[in-house]
Amino acid sequence: MNYIEWANEYQTEADKLKLKLNGLKKELREKQSEHSDGIRALTHRIAVLYSMYLDCKHIAAILRQRGEGENGKEIVA
Repeated sequence: MNYIEWANEYQTEADKLKLKLNGLKKELREKQSEHSDGIRALTHRIAVLYSMYLDCKHIAAILRQRGEGENGKEIVA
């Protein structure tokens, strides 16, 4: 596997997280009027998943930059 392929995998995971986040944000908007205890748990879940999303995006960018700089050398893992 090279850095570009690895970056693409991280980007794919980031895209999956983004889709999940969009659904949870919609759910949160729908529950805002209820003032239930579930809102706190949902907000926490969104925060954790958003952090994971940002990590994936950041790592994908670093790997892509490394791959372009080193012409996609093989990664030995």
